[in-house]
Amino acid sequence: VPASSFQPHITGLNPANTNLIINAANGAAGGTYAVLMSTNLALPFSQWTPVATNTLSASGTFTITATNQFGLSRQARFYVLSVQ
Repeated sequence: VPASSFQPHITGLNPANTNLIINAANGAAGGTYAVLMSTNLALPFSQWTPVATNTLSASGTFTITATNQFGLSRQARFYVLSVQ
C-alpha cells in the first residue's frame, strides 16, 4: 500500500507527569511523523514547533511521547500530527 494512501490522525492525548503521550492511528511502516505544537492556533503550521518525531517500524497504531509538554503553569497548547 503506497504511503500516500495512509492518513494518520491523533486518537488520544494523555499526560504522564510532564510528558504528553500522543496516540495515533493509520501510520505507514517506515513513515516519519512529527508532533507540532503551538500556543497560537492561528499560526500557519510552518511556524509551529516540532516537539517529537517517530519513524514507524510497522503500519497501524502508534504512540509518540512529547517530553516536558504538560504542566499546570503552562499556557494552552495545540498539537497536530505531521507527515515528514
